[in-house]
Amino acid sequence: MFKPAYHSLIVLVLLGCVLATLAGFAGGWHWFLDLFSHFRAQYFLVLFVVSPLVWLSRRRWLGALGMVALLANLIVVAPLYWGAAAAAETNAPKLKVLLINVHTSNTDHQKVAGLVKRYDPDVVGLLEV
Repeated sequence: MFKPAYHSLIVLVLLGCVLATLAGFAGGWHWFLDLFSHFRAQYFLVLFVVSPLVWLSRRRWLGALGMVALLANLIVVAPLYWGAAAAAETNAPKLKVLLINVHTSNTDHQKVAGLVKRYDPDVVGLLEV
């Protein structure tokens, strides 16, 4: 189905995403492994494209492995996108925070004060004052 060079690359991408998915789930063991848990949406998208390609290239077990990793990432990522409506309906108080990097050489103090007045935040953070 694919040229041998492309097939090898596709399989390597699939295996990399599967290993990264597993590393993300093992993040409780070491901080370095936890770094892989930050890219679950990207793993999902790559596996969504690559897993069927590997499946169709007659490496069914690798394609199935990719689809299992795809589902594992989907289970973690989906509530972050579709669960937002339920979370927004709560009557929890909202906190408005304004963080401004004003840089030490800034002399336009009125512009910063205008931002604070316009957004009326509960908390203001000024960096490099």
